[in-house]
Amino acid sequence: MISMKIKLGSWVTLPRLSSQGFRSLMSAGVMYKTGSGFLIGRNLDLVNVKRILESELKDGVYYVFSCAVCGRDSDCSTCEYKFSCSVEKVGGKCICGPCADEISVERLWSIAGDIV
Repeated sequence: MISMKIKLGSWVTLPRLSSQGFRSLMSAGVMYKTGSGFLIGRNLDLVNVKRILESELKDGVYYVFSCAVCGRDSDCSTCEYKFSCSVEKVGGKCICGPCADEISVERLWSIAGDIV
């Protein structure tokens, strides 16, 4: 199964969806704007949105997020916690590997307070 990359909080163009799939995404809180596409926010039920998209697209979906510290795009593919955590469950509120390695625990806790 090939995976489709979706950046959380950015407009994305998707292939044509069924009427039911479109309604399901709208019910899940995904925004749609003609000419821009779909906006999947970090505050949504990302597990449900992923389930809807994978069912509609017959394809795997994975999310890319902006690091809460440096703002770089990142995903879970190289994270040491990828088997015990998922961006879907933490709402895209995460940090990239380099920041996790370089930042003190105290700073991480202060950032966590800002993003949860």
